[in-house]
Amino acid sequence: MERKLYKLTDGNKKKITVNPEDIDNLVSEYSKSLKSSKKKGLMVLDYKLKLMAKTEDYILGCWQGKLDKSSGLEYSEERNDNFYNLGYYRGYTEKTSGYLADAINSNSNFSHLK
Repeated sequence: MERKLYKLTDGNKKKITVNPEDIDNLVSEYSKSLKSSKKKGLMVLDYKLKLMAKTEDYILGCWQGKLDKSSGLEYSEERNDNFYNLGYYRGYTEKTSGYLADAINSNSNFSHLK
């Protein structure tokens, strides 16, 4: 099957709330606000991952991974962008049962799977 490129929907665009260039500053501020503890490193990492999940590249990668998996295509990271690749990995490895039926009916990117 030929690979179809995912186009962000209006719903996807509403979820984009973080600019990738701002993440390091936001993480630094968050880290300074925490008390020193054994869990501080994990808390900072978790915060950074949550911020990454709100970037355009992550969301695009996530849905491209879901689309590729649903289309029966093999796993393929085609970019050198960490945000996109993390999203692609998570989207590709996620179970399809939760979103696929809804996506086929409501998302034009999945319309070829009807």
